[in-house]
Formats: sequence, structure tokens, C-alpha cells
Amino acid sequence: GIHADIEDCCTRFWELLHQEKPNPFPHTVPLIIEVYQRLGKQYITTGSKTTRARSRIEEMGLLSYFSLILGQGDGIDKGRQHLQLFKEHSQDSNFEKHAIYLGDGPKDMEYAREFGIIPVGISTTLPEQKLRDAGAQYVIDSLEQFLPLVKRIENYKD
Repeated sequence: GIHADIEDCCTRFWELLHQEKPNPFPHTVPLIIEVYQRLGKQYITTGSKTTRARSRIEEMGLLSYFSLILGQGDGIDKGRQHLQLFKEHSQDSNFEKHAIYLGDGPKDMEYAREFGIIPVGISTTLPEQKLRDAGAQYVIDSLEQFLPLVKRIENYKD
């Protein structure tokens, strides 16, 4: 009957989804490589399960560019705890002064602000105003704008 067809479709959909190679946002890969070459350390905090995030990043061939990937499922929550672990990993006592947090959600902006890191919003999923209301200090529309912004921020700090 129709119920079985829907179930088959759902099963097939999830199978296809798992087979599919991850498709990063445009400009993601060159940006990740350039940030790594310039700054050496980059971290990922995600609401996804850590194992899933790691395997997706590995499928894209980008695992070696990240110092630490933290998600859900390790008894640690995204946010302050992840940022604290990144700071410890970086062995930089001035981590907050040097770090920039790039995120696409209001919670990301709150975490960064709470921790004393510069929050940069990217308006790929939410309007700029929502990110600003949540505390974004800067908002970019695309990943292409990220490194030029980092360079501007670095010049302000000097």
C-alpha cells in the first residue's frame, strides 16, 4: 500500500543522504586551507555529533586542517565548554584576544561574546539583523569576505 511506499522512499532518501559526498558552501575549502596556512590553528564546534562531524570533514579531505573538532555526544555541550577546551588546546593564555568565532546562528554569537571572543556572523541562513541582535560584532554575507575581515580586525588590534 501507500504506507509501505512512503517508508521505502524515506529509507532510500536516508541511504542516498549517507552516500552523498558532503557539499561545502562555496569558497569553504580554499578558505580553510588559507586560514590554516596563515594562522595554523582552527577549531570546529558543532551541534552535530562529534563522530559524524569528523567523518564528514574527513570525507571532504579537510581533517588535517583542524586542531580540534567538538560536537555533541561527549558529555560536553557546545558553547562555553567547547571554547574552554579550544583555549586549553591552543596553549595561548591570550586566546580570547587572538580568536575569532565565525558562526551562522544567534547562539554562536552569544557563546563568543560570553567567552570574550570577537563574534563574526555569516548571514547564509539568517538575516544580518538577527545576528547583530544576538551580539555579532561583524556580519559577512559569504565566506569570501572572511579573510579580508580578519585582516581588518588584525590591523585594528595593532
